[in-house]
Amino acid sequence: MNLIEQTKIETIDHKNWDFYRDNYLAGNYTHDDLIVINDYWFDILREQVFFHPAWAKRLLGFLVDGFEVVELGCYCGELAMLMLNQFPNIYSWKGYDVCSKAIKHSKQHEKYHPIHLSEKFWDTKIEAHDVFVSTHTLEHFASHEVFSILDYIEPKTRHAMYLEMPIKEKGKVWRGGGSSHVLRWGRVHFRSFFKKRGWKILFEQEKGMDWAIGVYK
Repeated sequence: MNLIEQTKIETIDHKNWDFYRDNYLAGNYTHDDLIVINDYWFDILREQVFFHPAWAKRLLGFLVDGFEVVELGCYCGELAMLMLNQFPNIYSWKGYDVCSKAIKHSKQHEKYHPIHLSEKFWDTKIEAHDVFVSTHTLEHFASHEVFSILDYIEPKTRHAMYLEMPIKEKGKVWRGGGSSHVLRWGRVHFRSFFKKRGWKILFEQEKGMDWAIGVYK
């Protein structure tokens, strides 16, 4: 049995998500492996969408002029649809996701452009844009990958960023539980990253472990 098939069985049948975490953090999955695994989870675990719309609106409502958005972890475009219907000054919204089936099932809007990540996000050609958004996605990356994502996207983002995820102040080691979360960064690490790059914190929001940060230039 290959690693992909074993991962499917361990995560879904045996509910042993630590098997996935251990292999992910050890670098045992290729990007193509992750596409296959996420497509499988899409069929089994269809409800994979969670975010706080009011928090995202607070960041986007801060912007007066028209703007372009890039989103990492768009899934089927649920957040994009809500925000596009709320903010007519959004010129375009490009959503990126590793799950090809989520992209194929994307909601339709003339301003929404879903894009499948056939390679790692930081290896994808992303144009300059006004706002970067990522909700309940970065926790699925290892800490060094999150740094690579932010280090890549930050200089391309002109005005603001909105990040939302379930993390503690100083981070944690994920063990047990039914999720593919692997990030060990905490809130303090994100604040430090932005402050070192000269970004200003517009707000932070929290509800339990769910935490969001909005920053601007």
